[in-house]
Amino acid sequence: MDTVSEVRKGGSWLLEDVGPSEVFTPEKLSDEHRLMAQTTDEFIDTEVLPNLDRLETKDWELARTLIRRCGELGLFGTNVPEQYGGLDLDKVSSLIVAEHIARSASFATTYGGQANLCILPIVLFGTEAQKQKYLPKLVAGELVGAYALSESGSGSDALAARTQATREPDGSWTLNGEKMWITNGGFADVIIVFGKVDGEHFTAFIVEKSFPGVSAGKEEHKMGLHGSSTTSIILQDAKVPAENVLGEIGKGHKVALNTLNFGRFKLGGMSVGGCRTAIGDAARYAAQRKQFGHPIAGFGAIKHKLGEMTARTYAMESLIYRTAGLIDAALADTAHDGAAVAGDHADVEAVVLLRVVEQPDHLGHAASLRRLHLQLARFPLRQARRVGHHDRDAAGGVGRNAHRHRLGDLFAAVGPQQHFQIDRRPSFHAGAIHPGSFQRRAARQFAGVDLEVEPFELDALE
Repeated sequence: MDTVSEVRKGGSWLLEDVGPSEVFTPEKLSDEHRLMAQTTDEFIDTEVLPNLDRLETKDWELARTLIRRCGELGLFGTNVPEQYGGLDLDKVSSLIVAEHIARSASFATTYGGQANLCILPIVLFGTEAQKQKYLPKLVAGELVGAYALSESGSGSDALAARTQATREPDGSWTLNGEKMWITNGGFADVIIVFGKVDGEHFTAFIVEKSFPGVSAGKEEHKMGLHGSSTTSIILQDAKVPAENVLGEIGKGHKVALNTLNFGRFKLGGMSVGGCRTAIGDAARYAAQRKQFGHPIAGFGAIKHKLGEMTARTYAMESLIYRTAGLIDAALADTAHDGAAVAGDHADVEAVVLLRVVEQPDHLGHAASLRRLHLQLARFPLRQARRVGHHDRDAAGGVGRNAHRHRLGDLFAAVGPQQHFQIDRRPSFHAGAIHPGSFQRRAARQFAGVDLEVEPFELDALE
């Protein structure tokens, strides 16, 4: 894989040039990467999408079958060492799978609960015995995994959890509490559960659904994602063996936060995959729907919508692939040991954020733009990320329409008199792409539909 050649630290990016070869983009994907994308697409096209109606009726046996099929194809093993049945590939590979599996949102949620939230913490923090016991079957799809952190009174504030863990005289544990909104909860076999030892020490446990005192609540009636299971997990004097503590007692926050950080990075890829699917649907509909004797794809408002959708998706795609390249480069010299990788996470994140938010001087108002980019780099998956008026006003004065405080503010910040330009590379000077080319490529790149559209200027929208 062609990736960045050097990882700079601190503020050196302010003073040093960064060449295009040091930024990872989708154009640099290897043949192996492309084959993985093709395999994932074929799986979704032939086995998942034709069965969406059955999944939405809560057919969890079908979900188990699809999970096993994922295991057979190696989709769960991208970041799992080979000795546990995985493929031990780079982070770009896991991002590709996440992006392409997102074409089915419900199943992507099921997949994420298994690959990102159950397998990953065991890889990073499990003992050798725990890895040998659980990883091969989870990677093969023979077991279904889940992650139980949230409670009715704690979510983002994970340390406010009220689930209690009590040590028994024989060294085993008794857990009491209720976890809420657990993906795969209705049919999971292995659950990463967080609770407080002695009401104080936040700790992670590997809990099997078959353990006495463990049960799942009713399926939640959700607004969407009807093909994924979301339930509560009820722990009533649940008996957990002494050897099923994951990580160290009192260090559960390390397990929780490292797992979520990496999971959110991959969720950014899923957001791009979902956007691609939406653009494809929109472009096909625009080409077919006629008003006044013409396809609506020829109307200026529709041209603008398709162009803007594609430009913003391009921006998210660029962010996540550059981030993946930076993470792979930062981890290149790290021992492939779960604890070592997790221990370096904070340094890796700092380097990634600094590199992703590099800005060219010619845009002006650099400090404000860097703040805006820092927000986007930290939350690439949040398409509705809002920023304050002071950020946009300082960044060229184009923030008059508050409802436009979305991910695309990254581009609006160039100023009202400038064309809307974007490039994957750190400098916008060379090779910048005008939005008209985005519009002309929208159907070709994302939908396979040939639309004739014209360029537009951002200042016309303000």
